[in-house]
Amino acid sequence: MHPSPKTATVLVAIAAMIAAPFPARAEGSGMRLRDHELARRGLEEGSIVPLDKVLAAVRSQLMGEIAGIELEHERDRWVYEIKLIKPNGAVVEVYVDAKTGTIVKEKSK
Repeated sequence: MHPSPKTATVLVAIAAMIAAPFPARAEGSGMRLRDHELARRGLEEGSIVPLDKVLAAVRSQLMGEIAGIELEHERDRWVYEIKLIKPNGAVVEVYVDAKTGTIVKEKSK
């Protein structure tokens, strides 16, 4: 069974949105890179630790459900920003130094 032309058009539009790049600027290069490309480069260069190690450290120190993760370059260093929903429903943003895996700040929302 083939999808109708209308359904096929919607599916193509959704696929295009999913495949569209999410640009991030590489410092000083003038190039625009996707977040995952920046993360891979950081891992290869040793400037960030793998996300699974960071998540293990966060989970061992804080209880809650992980709701979101971002990797950002702030104040001359890479930082993982992790949104955590605590058992009581409170939302906390945890900032982790991406090079060391150390929690540097927690911020309640």
